[in-house]
Amino acid sequence: MKCAALIAALFVAACDPGVSVQFLVSGVGDDSTAQKSAQIAAALAQRHGLGASPDSRCDLASYHATSSPSHWWDFCVDQRGPSVSFLLEEWITTVWSPKGDSLRGELEDTLRTRFGDRVARID
Repeated sequence: MKCAALIAALFVAACDPGVSVQFLVSGVGDDSTAQKSAQIAAALAQRHGLGASPDSRCDLASYHATSSPSHWWDFCVDQRGPSVSFLLEEWITTVWSPKGDSLRGELEDTLRTRFGDRVARID
């Protein structure tokens, strides 16, 4: 039994489990969607205690927070052709923490209020 628990713990540690959600805002064109997306991300990151963190994957904004050496959040906003992608990831866990869940919910509410039907959620 102890061996099985040890193997399971090693497997989970090796896989770096995490949860994530992605929202795509479509119809980015000549309007100010990209600029407004970066502003939304900055406001939410500040409110939820995430600091700016350079990341080459994120053209518009990138934020990060750590609560322990083994638990952190990454928030990336990237323009992908005609869409803006908002990717929120929480590591090392298999369920959203209260902080991650709060940010995820507020992000979705804000995007749907601002951009309406242009928002698609990808889990």
